[in-house]
Amino acid sequence: MEKIIKHKLKKYEKEIDRLMDKNGGELTADHIVEAARSNKNPLHCYFTWNDNEEAHLWRLHKARMLFGYVVQQINVKGDINKKVFRKYIQVVNSQKLSVYVPTKVAIKTKNYASQIVADCITLSNALTCKLQLFQNEIL
Repeated sequence: MEKIIKHKLKKYEKEIDRLMDKNGGELTADHIVEAARSNKNPLHCYFTWNDNEEAHLWRLHKARMLFGYVVQQINVKGDINKKVFRKYIQVVNSQKLSVYVPTKVAIKTKNYASQIVADCITLSNALTCKLQLFQNEIL
C-alpha cells in the first residue's frame, strides 16, 4: 500500500469531510470512488485509473487477504486448549521485504517473533484507546 505523505493526507481528509457533509454524515467506498473519478477531485491521484494495473493490484490485495483466511490450531504454553491462529503471518525478512511465513516458523525465529510482539503491543495500545473512547461515550 502506498505510504501517504502528510500534506496529501490532509488534502484527502478535507475532501472526505466535504463528501461526508454532502452525504448527510455517512459515506460508502462507492461515494469516494465516484467522487474521485473526476481528475479535478483531490482524491483522484490516490487511485490507479489504469484498469490493467488496478486489476493486478487488486489480485495482490486478494492474495494478501488469502493468507489471513487459512488458520490452524496451535498449543500455547500454559494453556491446555489449542488456540486458533492464522497459519501464515506477515513479517519483514532480512532483505527488508514484507513476506509471509508459517506462524510456527515465526514463533521459533527470534527476529520474527520480536516483530509480532511489537505489532501486538501497538495494536493492543490502539485498541485500548479506542475502547476507552467508546466506553466513555456509552457509560
